[in-house]
Amino acid sequence: MNSNRLMMLYLGMAVVAVLVALVKFDWMVAIAEAMAFIVGYYPVHRHRECHHRSFLLVGIASSVLLILLSLVIMSGALSEYLWGPVQWIVIIQLMVLSVLTFNVGMMFSVLLDAYTESQFSRRWMLVFAMVFTFAFSAFYAFMAGFAIWADGLPFTNEEIAIHGRVTHPILMADPGCASVVGILCAVVGRRLIKPVEKEELLGGI
Repeated sequence: MNSNRLMMLYLGMAVVAVLVALVKFDWMVAIAEAMAFIVGYYPVHRHRECHHRSFLLVGIASSVLLILLSLVIMSGALSEYLWGPVQWIVIIQLMVLSVLTFNVGMMFSVLLDAYTESQFSRRWMLVFAMVFTFAFSAFYAFMAGFAIWADGLPFTNEEIAIHGRVTHPILMADPGCASVVGILCAVVGRRLIKPVEKEELLGGI
C-alpha cells in the first residue's frame, strides 16, 4: 500500500474512532483521536507531505483496537473482570490510548521540527512523545476526578476517610498505564527509528 492510501486509511480510522467514542461519551478517546487526525491531516493539506509509514501503521492499529474495545465495553462483555472498581477491559483500552498519544506526540514533534524553527533530534522526539503521553494522562486524571465528584463518589479527604480509597484506582488507572506504556514505547521507538534518517520521517505523497 502506497503512502497516500495508507494516510487516507489512517485519517479514515481516526474519524470512525472519534464517532464511536462520541457515541460512547468517551470524551478523552475522542480528543486523542481528534489530535491524531489533526497531526496526520495538516502536512497533507498544507504541504502535500505525509508521515513515515511506521507512524501511520501504529495510528491505524491503535484506532482499530480502540474502536473494538469501545464496542466491547458498550456491549457489557467482560465487565465482570475487575481491578478494584475498574474493569480490566478499560485498563487495556487505556494502554492502547497511551500508545496512540505517544504516536501523536511523535508525529507532532516531527511537524515542529519540519515547519518551525524548533530542532529536534530523534532522541528528543522520543522524549517529547513520552512527556506528551504523561501530560495527556494527567489531563485524563483531572477529568476522571471531575467525573468522580460529579457522580457523588468519595472525592474529598473527609469522604475518603469515611468510605476508604475506593476511587483511587479510577484516578490512577490512566497515569499508571501511561507511565509504563510511555517508557516501553520510547524504548521500542528508539530501536524502530534508529535506522531511519530524520528527513525520512516526513515525505511527499
